[in-house]
Amino acid sequence: MTIQAQSSEDSLAKRSHWLRNVPIFSSLSARQLSLLNRAFEVVKFEPDEVIVKQGAMGDAFYIVSAGTVLLGEGEYFGETSLLNDQPRNCTVRAVGSVKCLRLHRSDFDSMLGPLYAILEMNAFKRILRMFDIFKALVDEEMEHLTTHFEIVEFGCDTVIFTTGDVAEYFYIVRTGSVSLHPGADGSSSVGVDPVTLNVKDYFGAEVFQGTTYHSTVRTSDEITSCFRLSKTFVNQDLASGRNCCLRPESQKAIHVNPLSLLDLSDLVHIGVLGEGSFGRVSMVQAFVDAQEYLLALKCVSKSHVLECHQQEHIMRERSILKDLPYHPFIVQLHATYQDQNYLYMLMELVQGGELFGLLHTNIFDRPLVEEDIKFFAANVYLALEHMHKRDIAYRDLKPENLLFSENGYLKVVDMGFAKKIPFSITDEHGRVEVHARSYTLCGTQEYLAPEFVLNTGHDLAVDYCTQLTS
Repeated sequence: MTIQAQSSEDSLAKRSHWLRNVPIFSSLSARQLSLLNRAFEVVKFEPDEVIVKQGAMGDAFYIVSAGTVLLGEGEYFGETSLLNDQPRNCTVRAVGSVKCLRLHRSDFDSMLGPLYAILEMNAFKRILRMFDIFKALVDEEMEHLTTHFEIVEFGCDTVIFTTGDVAEYFYIVRTGSVSLHPGADGSSSVGVDPVTLNVKDYFGAEVFQGTTYHSTVRTSDEITSCFRLSKTFVNQDLASGRNCCLRPESQKAIHVNPLSLLDLSDLVHIGVLGEGSFGRVSMVQAFVDAQEYLLALKCVSKSHVLECHQQEHIMRERSILKDLPYHPFIVQLHATYQDQNYLYMLMELVQGGELFGLLHTNIFDRPLVEEDIKFFAANVYLALEHMHKRDIAYRDLKPENLLFSENGYLKVVDMGFAKKIPFSITDEHGRVEVHARSYTLCGTQEYLAPEFVLNTGHDLAVDYCTQLTS
């Protein structure tokens, strides 16, 4: 047996595909798979060499990457050794020269934690992401949140709380069911039927608003268990300044951006801010509750999008801006529209001009000093950090895409080249391939990072290379 160095980036994609086919890994996130990918070592076995022996204690998982062990390429064995100490239930012997990928349980545990805990946490995170109030949380924040839920059990026909009680807990039904009643004593008001909540449904969201409960909740005629989050955690999380589920950008279920409710007909054209081959950007005026708003309306010709094959480009920009939580250093998308000829994006108005213009004019009547550069770099870094926490690579950082807000801070604009990395692709057979790097050549020629020029593939770090070279 010999051990080889890590294999190439090309094999990482194949490795991710193989891992996805292992049932115990199917629930791992793209980021977790990417980390796991790099923990494997390549091991070579000689013909007729024993790889694992029946009865021996197992502590490693194997994937056959080349050769035959009476299993095909991409097949695996020893996965139960990642879960517990069990003797091997069979002997696996190399038929000819064989190359395997080997993962020791100690390496898995040190990188991701015990597998049982990881699988349980991932399942619970998937449940939490079903709720709008938690969708904006990134993985590290979600993991912090899950550790503060507890499991509580209630007997049959038990009142959990009543209308008017101070909201102390948020609940998610784990097993059994509950019913919501508008009556304070747990009975329904005349003409109003109770609402039944089953597994994965939630109740008690009033805790996020700091109010009293609006309904009485009672268990059904079976024992019911719930995941429960306390008001104490919510209040402490806010007081400590941590990113929690009550932060403004993740309260979509509680507070709706009023500008997102505007119709295209509500917008009054003020003037054109810029024009190009794609269309134009106009300043528009709108009123919400008698308050005036000045906004930017990006208008894109559908025919131009089709002619230039930019459908993916424009839809990616819309999708990323729509799903990206608010950040003061990233331009905000309020709403999108379309008619027969055009696509429209209603966006935050940023009128301070480009950083490019500042770098090439004497607007300060003095050269830029180190403190200026540090300030601009900090603005950009925080914007990139916000995107990278959500696995979004920007991929087009340049002074022309950095605009000054009215208070002098920079805002990143134009998400046309942004992309989620790692990303997954489903083939025609329904198999999912996870890619840790992208090989797309994109961006602006004068600011290309080395990864683009050399075509070595890039991940989120490409944005920092771009920042340094721009």
